Amino acid sequence: MSILQAKDLIKTYGQGSNAFNATNGISLEVNKGEFVAIVGTSGSGKTTLLHMLGGLDRPTSGSVIIDGKDIFALKDDELTIFRRRKIGFIFQAYNLVPVLNVYENTVLPIELDGEKVDTSYVEDILSTLGLSEKKEMLPNKLSGGQQQRVAIARALATNPKVLLCDEATSALDPKTTNEILELIRDINERMGVTVVVITHSMSVVESICKHVAILDGGCVAETGLVSEIFSQPKTDAAKRLVFPEGHSEESVVVGREGERFIRVVFNGADITGTPLIARMAVEKGIEANISAASTRNIGKGVFGSMLLGITGGDEAIRTALEYLNVNGVVAEEVNVNA
Repeated sequence: MSILQAKDLIKTYGQGSNAFNATNGISLEVNKGEFVAIVGTSGSGKTTLLHMLGGLDRPTSGSVIIDGKDIFALKDDELTIFRRRKIGFIFQAYNLVPVLNVYENTVLPIELDGEKVDTSYVEDILSTLGLSEKKEMLPNKLSGGQQQRVAIARALATNPKVLLCDEATSALDPKTTNEILELIRDINERMGVTVVVITHSMSVVESICKHVAILDGGCVAETGLVSEIFSQPKTDAAKRLVFPEGHSEESVVVGREGERFIRVVFNGADITGTPLIARMAVEKGIEANISAASTRNIGKGVFGSMLLGITGGDEAIRTALEYLNVNGVVAEEVNVNA
């Protein structure tokens, strides 16, 4: 069941000859309980999109529906109340009130709304985030990772329908980043809250997300399961993000005379442990030169990619592609000079 829908979102800045669209008719749908990443390079429109999804900025045209409510049909004061009650935000900046302790920062949105604090629920959140022993401490006594945990606790305090994260770990060191990402994934799985993460980092996507939408030039270039897009990206925008090293390697690989190249993507631990390339040489008589290779963990799966150089013309390429495109392996010919 859909919890969040964006329909034909356009955001225009400037006027006349100086006008430009930060988003160009973006539409997407997020189901209840999903963990979705919106990813793109700088200038792709992802932060502008998040601000509209969260009701922080009104679109030039289009609509956002959260939990059945068209949020931009609301007046400003109504939207403020809806946002505080239904949407949780986690930003790169922690935005904690320096004179309030951990507990006070956490319950601040509830008190601003004039509601009674569910102490048991808040204590459970603080325990989940490892903050129970620090709830009396002020923000300046906490590390960056601990302050981000408080920001997460505050975002969850109102039991929101949707949790929006904008580059929430980009200011943290790698170890703390992994801890925070695991916490967000655990919250999604344990509490069932819908999570939308805005990021430029594919490592964030591959670590914790199940679905991804790739933005390019203010438009949605490709959407789908993370596992499917990592194994078989269809658009150039997706390929640039999924295979950044592959694209750079292709641009510098110098093949032997008559050599053509096939990119092979292995999807799943069983396949990455199979000597498929060696078997192809034995069974089909096609020898492949491995020009580049890498493996990565995507969620609970293992994905690998190779760039193979093959000689023998059209027949060898056709036979190799037919042989490789089985058992979870995706193979396609690529032009290293493109």
